[in-house]
Parts: sequence; structure tokens; C-alpha cells
Amino acid sequence: MGGFGSGGHNKLTLAERVARGTLRPTVALATMPAPEAPVTASDRAITLAGLGPTGAALVARLLDEFSGWDPAALHTLKLYGQSCDVLAGEIDADDRRAELRVNLGLLRALQLERGR
Repeated sequence: MGGFGSGGHNKLTLAERVARGTLRPTVALATMPAPEAPVTASDRAITLAGLGPTGAALVARLLDEFSGWDPAALHTLKLYGQSCDVLAGEIDADDRRAELRVNLGLLRALQLERGR
């Protein structure tokens, strides 16, 4: 465990805690992330269903490159793909501005910058 102001640079790994006998399972194991289950073929098919070529290609690539997709994130990803399809089509300037706001909101909601 790092001291105050250490920034975690001297943080012990789980194996080091076990070796030292200082492992507190209620603390150490509670903060460990759950293993990420891969997206099943049926979830992938449901997410890609009904998307146009632009949205389907983008969503398929995101599913391949990122992991940790829960049902809510898959639904948001599908909505993002639909929004990309709308933007790829011909729409007037006012509708495009509104759709861009929706698109960026969905992109932020996916939290891809946190490295899913």
C-alpha cells in the first residue's frame, strides 16, 4: 500500500500481498474488476441488425476493438450506429446539427476513451 502522496507507485500487487500475508480479501478482492465476457454471436447479430452499411461497419469494428460490452452499452452502440447512418445520408443543415449533437452524446456515453 502506498503512503500519502506516493501516487500508487509503490503499490503492492495481489501476489506480493499474498506472499507477505497482508492480503485483506474484503478490500483487495472487492476492487478487482470482474472478468470481461466476450460478446456472443447472438448479441453481435442483434446489435448489427437493422443498421445501414456505414453504421454496421463502424459498430462491427468497435465490437472487435473494444471489450466489456454489457447489454446497456450494446444498445447505446446500436443507437450510435443508427445515428452514423443518418449522418451518412442526405439531410438538411438543421437536422444535421441536431443529429451531430445526438451522435456526440452517444459517443460520450460509450466511454470508449476509457479503454473499454
